[in-house]
Amino acid sequence: MALTLNGTATQFLSAPLGLTKLGATPITLSCWARQNDTTITNETVLAMAAAGMNTYSNSLAFTPSNIFKARDFDATSQVGIGNTPAPPSVWAHYAGTFSETATTSVVIPYVNGVAGPGANVTGKNNVGTTLLNLLIGSLGTTTGYAGDVAECAIWLNTILGPAEMVFLAGGGSPMLLGVRPTCYYPLRADLLDYGPRRIPLTVIGGYVPIWTDHP
Repeated sequence: MALTLNGTATQFLSAPLGLTKLGATPITLSCWARQNDTTITNETVLAMAAAGMNTYSNSLAFTPSNIFKARDFDATSQVGIGNTPAPPSVWAHYAGTFSETATTSVVIPYVNGVAGPGANVTGKNNVGTTLLNLLIGSLGTTTGYAGDVAECAIWLNTILGPAEMVFLAGGGSPMLLGVRPTCYYPLRADLLDYGPRRIPLTVIGGYVPIWTDHP
């Protein structure tokens, strides 16, 4: 099973991570997705952010012309973007790694286990004071994700390598990797976290979960 979202920016899923981004935080985001609308700009499918804010966020998103982005925001702007082509209207595995230090951010997007062109940014300010959430379907701002999504996972303080990305893209469960995810939402007929934190997703903006098949 998987969830279907309709692209409404104010309707999404959220789980409070209870974490504040106080400095450099290596992060990996991973999910399976199938776009239903390839005309919307900056559709956020998965993010670690404060709802309604881009600041101090790490996210996976799509833009028109079937481009997938791994995006890294600091206090004021989008500072790291890794772009790579996305297969339209079919299920694919998407991920992004964010290798942050005190002054740099290296962002690498992955589609079906293959790394795309990355972004290496210097002068990054990545110290935040806002409690962060896991968000699925939108940052709660201007655009939402229209399509299906499943197998959402976030690893904090961990950068998955190429072999691990190939494993996930081949259908392997995040829970079978050597490093377990901080949180893991299979989205298979429930909204529960199967990772160690056990934080259930909350429905925002009146969204009614719609379930669909996921191969």
